[in-house]
Amino acid sequence: MKVDVTSMFFNSSIKGGTATAAWGTSIGQNASKSCKIETEKDGVIDFIIGMTYKSVTDFTSLDISRGSANRQLLMLSSFDKVFVNNKLLEGAKYHIILVKELSTYHYGRLIISYAPYISYEGYSNEQTIELMRNALGCSDKGCWFVYDISVQNQDELHFAAEVVNADSPMIYQGTSRERSLEWNAMIGREEEIYNIPNEKQVIYYGCPGSGKSHKVKDIVNYIDSNYVFRTTFHPDTDYAAFVGCYKPLGDTSRKQFYTIDELKSILINLKRSGTSYPIHKFSAEYCYALENLRRADKEAIAVAAGFTSNFVTEMDKSIAAGKYLRRDEEGNNITYRFWPQVFTNAYIKAWKNPNRPVYLIIEEINRGNCAQIFGDLFQLLDRDKETGKSEYPIKADKDLVAYIEKELGVGHEGIKNEELCLPPNLIIYATMNTSDQSLFPMDSAFKRRWDWEYVPVNYNKDIDSGKFIIKIDDTEYLWVDFLEIVNEKIYDVTNSEDKQMGNFFIKKNVEAKEFVNKVMFYLWDEVCKEEYGTQRNFFRRGKEGNIEFKFTDLFGADQTAILNEFMTGLGVKPNRA
Repeated sequence: MKVDVTSMFFNSSIKGGTATAAWGTSIGQNASKSCKIETEKDGVIDFIIGMTYKSVTDFTSLDISRGSANRQLLMLSSFDKVFVNNKLLEGAKYHIILVKELSTYHYGRLIISYAPYISYEGYSNEQTIELMRNALGCSDKGCWFVYDISVQNQDELHFAAEVVNADSPMIYQGTSRERSLEWNAMIGREEEIYNIPNEKQVIYYGCPGSGKSHKVKDIVNYIDSNYVFRTTFHPDTDYAAFVGCYKPLGDTSRKQFYTIDELKSILINLKRSGTSYPIHKFSAEYCYALENLRRADKEAIAVAAGFTSNFVTEMDKSIAAGKYLRRDEEGNNITYRFWPQVFTNAYIKAWKNPNRPVYLIIEEINRGNCAQIFGDLFQLLDRDKETGKSEYPIKADKDLVAYIEKELGVGHEGIKNEELCLPPNLIIYATMNTSDQSLFPMDSAFKRRWDWEYVPVNYNKDIDSGKFIIKIDDTEYLWVDFLEIVNEKIYDVTNSEDKQMGNFFIKKNVEAKEFVNKVMFYLWDEVCKEEYGTQRNFFRRGKEGNIEFKFTDLFGADQTAILNEFMTGLGVKPNRA
């Protein structure tokens, strides 16, 4: 069974980084709640058969206390025939466990764990790892890694290992991915091993703050950012903003197409030169290169040079001035070019890299008019269950065809017969806030082309949000205690879970000011305002919790008293920990 070269390695680090060994291989990594065993992965079936054959049922002498507490033990197997590079290690034992993740964002994921700290009947895997190191001719500081762990003849556990430096640790200056590429090259792997999810389009939905974006972020957290494309839908998003369109490009007598990094470098150097009003001069000079950029890109350019994002307004003024001043310049010819947007960029990236997943992330998908934004791309979302490609290719407009042919080549499968077809490695994840009253409801035909995964509120006190504190003067309340009670109140008022708050509605400990302006404002504006004067309104204070108050009452001298009485009325007890 091939394993990632960084899942089991020794004496290597990334300078300034924390890239550590995973000590496990996922065999059910799909981003869905099913997490079925990936039997198509080479060697997995033989491994599971071997684990079953060598399984033990008495866990009393098993010690995995140094491992994650958010894992459920499913199987323990103890092998007494252990090989490294086909050499039998005399007297060696190695313990493998099969676990199920219980953490919020990986719930249900199945992992084969071969961690050094696993100990059974007084024998630790660390002892066998030392035997492996000796067999490989490494010192205790030598750098080496394992790239294949297999079961043969049902009872033999085989490790395939490679020595990087037999005597000294290896410290890498680049990234973890660069280290992986180097190590893969050492063993003749031309490319890294990537898992392409079976679910091609997933919408994660739930109430505000339930962790939808966190879940998506966690899935792509270790993916090279060059293979992750992000956008956020809003009421003004349209097809051109999502796919791209033809726009004028002025002043072709000088270069007016630059990458974001090039523009950053130009502005940084201009500022360092000591010239006055550098961002204004820069924006006027490179007006045609800047005018079509998204606001986020302009902000990134300004921030890179040491300006705040507020300078984007000044940039826009200077861009307009620059275009006006150069309108009559001799040789200033207006030409047109196709400006690709996030979908097209992700589409091309996926076709250029067919063996690795490319992710298109759409935040707040229901805030945009999906019918208008996707247009006829809507048909591409029907994926063939076997190949993962679009079942029904669509004709692309001539401008898009010309651009994609330039990027992929005429006749390429990604634009064959001038048609678009989603490749199997283009994965589209979206988030949807159920509390948003969208101006553009999704139709059922669009909805059925997606897998849907509900992200529930998590009241677990053992996760990060379970430790968040609401501090009101000298009194502290646990956020999850408040959340669980107030969400029941919200449901009683609205008869719906859509307006409830998620455990990540706040990101950290909060004091009264932030609690009022974020949490209490939301409760008032979305739930209680229309119920004021009725028994359904739970904005109440007083020792008996029977005196109504308005949101504006929270900005007086008795704010602390109101908030504490509000908590008491709800039944939220102070945290005594």
